Amino acid sequence: MFDYRGFGESDDFTINKDMLYYCQFEQDLMAVMKFAKIKYPKNKTGIWAFSMGTIITTLVNETARPAFIIADGFVTNPLKLKEAWSTKDKLFLLPDDANTYEVKLAAIKEPMLIFSGKQDKVTTDAEIQKLKKTKPNIKVVSFDGAHMMGLQTLSKEYPGSQYIAEIDKFLAKK
Repeated sequence: MFDYRGFGESDDFTINKDMLYYCQFEQDLMAVMKFAKIKYPKNKTGIWAFSMGTIITTLVNETARPAFIIADGFVTNPLKLKEAWSTKDKLFLLPDDANTYEVKLAAIKEPMLIFSGKQDKVTTDAEIQKLKKTKPNIKVVSFDGAHMMGLQTLSKEYPGSQYIAEIDKFLAKK
């Protein structure tokens, strides 16, 4: 969805590759949530987010009010992410609302399923376990793998079978 900004009802804009995310991405997700809730009013609408998409999910949560969140590679703090990724040769940028991220994360009340790689150096399992202690409505599936490798790692019968089974169990309770 975010790769095709400038089509449909969204406005195109120049993207600085050093910017980790833009507030326009929040507008895009809000538009998708609004559309889904109008189109399917009897269904529960949730968000399945990956890595940087978890930032946008967190920022729109209060307004979008998804019924649930499924996340892989969940970002707990974009400021720490910026510090970790920036070097003396390359400085990553964040929009102004990055300073409110932790407040918005704390405000999430919706049930969450988070896949967390024990060797993830980007969105560490330690940070996810710390987050879980503050939010009893989070189910964490830790796996022996790196960033966003849950689908590949959680396999028994076929690729991703355990991953999909965890999502099915989570959604069955919703």
